[in-house]
Amino acid sequence: MWLILFVSIGPFVLFAQESTLEAKVQELLAKIETSGCQFERNGSLHPGKEARSHLASKYENAKNSWFAPSKKDWTVELFIEKIASKSTISGDPYYVLCDGKPKITAKEWFSLQNKK
Repeated sequence: MWLILFVSIGPFVLFAQESTLEAKVQELLAKIETSGCQFERNGSLHPGKEARSHLASKYENAKNSWFAPSKKDWTVELFIEKIASKSTISGDPYYVLCDGKPKITAKEWFSLQNKK
């Protein structure tokens, strides 16, 4: 009986986890877009709206690639580590520059936002 129950609710649990992940990723993307901070990528500065667009596109591409982790393995921390922290091509870290604050890595910035 428990096996039948587990098998029947398993997809709903995965969907709930995926929905929570998607909501959190979208929240982080909204934070960079509306932060007023600059996003440094490969030596060029970009406003938050461009950062959001770039990271959202990169995330969608990563989720749909054959070498991506399975849906059940994606976490917010994996999004920060693999998508929001560094260039896939050059491997160079991304940075966030906010007025009146020291430049920090995007990994640190997104990790701090994830705790709020």
